[in-house]
Amino acid sequence: MLRLLRENLRYHWGLLAVTVAVGMVPAGLVGIVLLTSRAGPQSVVVSLLFSMVVASGVAAFIVIGRDAGEHRPVLHLLLGVPLRAVALSRVLTPVVLQLAGSAAAMALALGAFVVLERERYDRLVAILPFVAAQLLFVGQLVLAAQEILAARRDRRGHLWPAALAALLAALAFFAWVEVFAKTAMGWKTGLVLALAAGLGLGNVALFERRRSFVR
Repeated sequence: MLRLLRENLRYHWGLLAVTVAVGMVPAGLVGIVLLTSRAGPQSVVVSLLFSMVVASGVAAFIVIGRDAGEHRPVLHLLLGVPLRAVALSRVLTPVVLQLAGSAAAMALALGAFVVLERERYDRLVAILPFVAAQLLFVGQLVLAAQEILAARRDRRGHLWPAALAALLAALAFFAWVEVFAKTAMGWKTGLVLALAAGLGLGNVALFERRRSFVR
């Protein structure tokens, strides 16, 4: 599985770099506008770091669509790769790519927190992981929707309604965390990450139970 994951990351790594680079262009323009409006350099830093995190999430979504469009899991299965390895790699590839970009942004945020005015960046250090966790959850949500549609297409009548109910329950809990949970940002981040991990495990299990891997 690790070998397949490395191959997938090597295949998609350029996409992450291009997406983050493109995302820096509007962030840089926003930064120039903020500087000319005397908003201060901290606003520019916040704009750039949020753009890095969001661009990493966008890259993960593109990878999910790219793999589905190119039928890469099917190609791996035809090459004799074990089913579980393909399922795990399919889930982990966008996660690792997104975490790489988000980790770089968080490292820069910590640097800004240590070197610059701490009171202006302490909340940023807490918010960036929460945003990254939300994007991870949405990415796994997209994969879950693909698996539910595949289960319905395979006429697994006993499986896809249960999977859909679990997905709706996860969405309801996510909405509660976002809107109503009165807790620290770190706890919110942990809850959303736990939801994303649960969806990822469910996606692996559903993929392993597919009857067909082509539309």
